[in-house]
Amino acid sequence: MEFFYTRSVPDHDRIVQIRGSVIDHNYAGGATPAVLLIMDRLQRDLYTALRAGLSWPDRLRVALDVVQGIRFLHSQGLVHRDIKLKNVLLDRSNRAKLTDLGFCKPEAMMSGSIVGTPIHMAPELFTGRYDNSVDTYAFGILFWYICAGHVKLPYVFEQCQTKDQLWSCVRKGARPERLPQFEEDCWRLMEQCWACDPQRRPLLGDVELALEGVEVRQQDRSLSEDSTLSNCLVITASQNLGHTNRRPLLRAKDKRRVPPRGVDAVTKSVQLFVDIYCRHIC
Repeated sequence: MEFFYTRSVPDHDRIVQIRGSVIDHNYAGGATPAVLLIMDRLQRDLYTALRAGLSWPDRLRVALDVVQGIRFLHSQGLVHRDIKLKNVLLDRSNRAKLTDLGFCKPEAMMSGSIVGTPIHMAPELFTGRYDNSVDTYAFGILFWYICAGHVKLPYVFEQCQTKDQLWSCVRKGARPERLPQFEEDCWRLMEQCWACDPQRRPLLGDVELALEGVEVRQQDRSLSEDSTLSNCLVITASQNLGHTNRRPLLRAKDKRRVPPRGVDAVTKSVQLFVDIYCRHIC
């Protein structure tokens, strides 16, 4: 099924492309021939990337990439049904692509089968009556991990010993907890995506707009922090230049005087410039 649906949709930057397939007659000791898929090679999956450490701007960009990939599948009438960390692959620039369309189905052909990964499965999946909003729910859980920056299970799911316990908790409304590092906008978006009522979940176009807003605010904060740092360096340099007349006298009195530890490279450079300048004008 993955081979069929991946080859049947147009190429898209956010979907891993399958280039062909081979039959391996020696698979599992030759007991049963296996069809192996040949696809684009990427660096790692999102699970591995989060374990290794991924910056917040990169994680936010991944979230946008995933939403764009899901939107594309939906535009083709397909529902992924298994959005999770290991089904998001990253290239060398940490741009994301969706893979594993094994559970992917045209929305019109979806039966009551229960498929997916337990913690990412929307509660209506257990009733057998669902639509493409199950992908929105799964993205909400995925986004929790993206914002958390780690792969540890949410506390409420960690307490469940079996899949049945987990599914029971989900049907009763249990969801991941809010972590201290979550921004208000991100947390609100998660809650909307994993709403129990599918009709209350946002359209993915609105999710994409919300993520773009978070990204813009993040960039604005970064620019503001860079500007503040630059201003601090300018002030430090100005303060050092203001001591031009006194430094030669201090040098004359104590030639063994050394700069205090911890002086940064910029301050040292300014002091060196002042010393050279004063020697030439005094």
